[in-house]
Amino acid sequence: MARPAKEGLDYFPLDVSIDQDDKLVVVISKFGMEGFGVIIRLMSEIYKNSYYYAWGEREQYVFSNRVNVDINTVKSIVNECIKWGFFDQGCFDNHHILTSRGFQHRYIGASKRRKSITFIDDYTLIDLQQACEKVSYPIISVDACGNQVNVYINEVKADITNTESTQREKEIEKEKEREKDIKDISAEIKNFRISYSTELLEIIDSYFEFIAGMRKSKKIGDGIYLKVYRQFMRYSSVRIEFAIKTHMGSIEHSKAQEEYTFGILRNTTDDEAAAKLRKMATKPNRPSANANDRLADRNRKEAEKIREAMERERIGTENVIIANF
Repeated sequence: MARPAKEGLDYFPLDVSIDQDDKLVVVISKFGMEGFGVIIRLMSEIYKNSYYYAWGEREQYVFSNRVNVDINTVKSIVNECIKWGFFDQGCFDNHHILTSRGFQHRYIGASKRRKSITFIDDYTLIDLQQACEKVSYPIISVDACGNQVNVYINEVKADITNTESTQREKEIEKEKEREKDIKDISAEIKNFRISYSTELLEIIDSYFEFIAGMRKSKKIGDGIYLKVYRQFMRYSSVRIEFAIKTHMGSIEHSKAQEEYTFGILRNTTDDEAAAKLRKMATKPNRPSANANDRLADRNRKEAEKIREAMERERIGTENVIIANF
């Protein structure tokens, strides 16, 4: 008869004091480390399958050959494990499988990442209704033919899981949108930069440093870059160069942000921009285009004037004192 596909585990929990288990003390005493090794390998086969391991004549010979232990020794070890309750006697007698309540509980606990797990009704030794209260996924009970008998669902945890799943899906969707926006912005900026000369791009890059210096953080975000680039896309190279140089060279508007540059772009024609750039180029001893440097120079001159005035006042005071004497 067809049975549902079973999902085993990639690893299983192993108690560090398993050799002290009351159900194994006699077995290990009789068969020593060979017996202990056979038990661990049987546990691996059980969890590799799911929560039970078929133990017919064929499986016994295959397992014996796999672990390189005499089949009679293997049978004796298994019989002792059944005798002392490590494997369930009823499941062995009626269905020729090795399992126990402990195996079934541990299998459920180790399958937390599954969307659901399946138990064969005739092999089940635990209360699946109680078991499902400890997990968020459904536990499906089927008969030997694979037909569904019952589904056990923890409705409270299922609702929480569904809510978390929905929130996670929204977060993933937002992340995808952000990634798409970043790619779109990068592509847009790239398309802009390939349209202009290297010389103009150097001027534009220095302009970004200029407007970044006005911020407290001394940085500008992608949104500002994109806003500036989109404005520049609307105008010719000559107008962009003129607007940048005019803004950066202005002491009066040295603290004005990019909106001042946009105003120059709007209110200047290409011919005007070209003519004024030629004039800038021919003007002797033209000042630095960096308005911040010009402002600093002006502040130094004003400070010097103040110091000279203070010095004159000091000398005048001393002369008055001398005259009084």
